Amino acid sequence: CYSVGKRIKLPAAAEAKSVSVRPAASIAENLRVYRAACGHYLKAWGKKLGPAFRRNAESYVDKYLPDNKALIVFKNGVPCGLYSYLPYKSDSKNICNHVTWHNLFPGLSLAEKSAAKYQAAVWLKKTSKRPISVSLDTFEKEYFDFFAGLGLRMFRLLVERR
Repeated sequence: CYSVGKRIKLPAAAEAKSVSVRPAASIAENLRVYRAACGHYLKAWGKKLGPAFRRNAESYVDKYLPDNKALIVFKNGVPCGLYSYLPYKSDSKNICNHVTWHNLFPGLSLAEKSAAKYQAAVWLKKTSKRPISVSLDTFEKEYFDFFAGLGLRMFRLLVERR
């Protein structure tokens, strides 16, 4: 998926008093929430993931985590989601902001998910001054819908053998 940062369409505004967001206060906090996000993601989708995810998950910490911008989602003060992006040189040599994490942890109600996604969309629109890209797996229908709703469109399909 790909879009121009300034042209991100915001979803309908949604609120949930139990959900709040803020940028990561430090690399250490970002790392803690990233590791929790990885754990939840692997538990939910591990059997469907190709080798690229496993290969890149640990190198991400050293190579990319220090350079990314992260937004942490909280439910009643406890981290329950992570959205992040970092500058990335695409195949066409253009620099874009690549969304590296876009996951909410299990246990959120539909209203809480909607509120978190709305706040993440506002954050992306406000902070990303470059075009945005994101890589999604075929089983992530919820996020295909989310990013399509923001105005991103698919332009490349990568097929990977397990």
